Amino acid sequence: MPDSSRPKLVLLRPTEDAAAADVDDDEGCHYERVGVLDRPEPVCLPEAGADLRDLRREQARRRFSVLLRCLAGVAGSTFIIGLWPGMHLAWIFTALTGLPALALLGLMAYANELKEERRRRRSRRSESVVDAVEYIDPASAGYPGAWDDDEAFEEPRAAAR
Repeated sequence: MPDSSRPKLVLLRPTEDAAAADVDDDEGCHYERVGVLDRPEPVCLPEAGADLRDLRREQARRRFSVLLRCLAGVAGSTFIIGLWPGMHLAWIFTALTGLPALALLGLMAYANELKEERRRRRSRRSESVVDAVEYIDPASAGYPGAWDDDEAFEEPRAAAR
């Protein structure tokens, strides 16, 4: 099945032979294709298992900041325009854009508070896990491979016999 997402661009050369022509013009001219190569088959790559949550979060922050800046800019400019005599109706647009801007600021503060609360919970959980589990030094407990230097630990030869 040909890929129709991208049009194929080909070079055409005018020809006199109507039978060999690939393209016929409305004016009766004939053209043949020059240097036509089939596109190579796409290489099947394994799907990347990347976590896109951080990317999506960053994109959402960017969209949020752009929207907030636009609303604040429109609210500020319509407020200034409304100060001129006879232009007080512009303050309607100030209210229509200023209130959503304030609502976005409130949502941002709420999201930051939730993020901070989540961070505090995680830090409390990790502290309680560290306190609950007594730390045992692998070298003093005799775990295999705990000593890096062979010279530091010498096996008594008399006890081994």
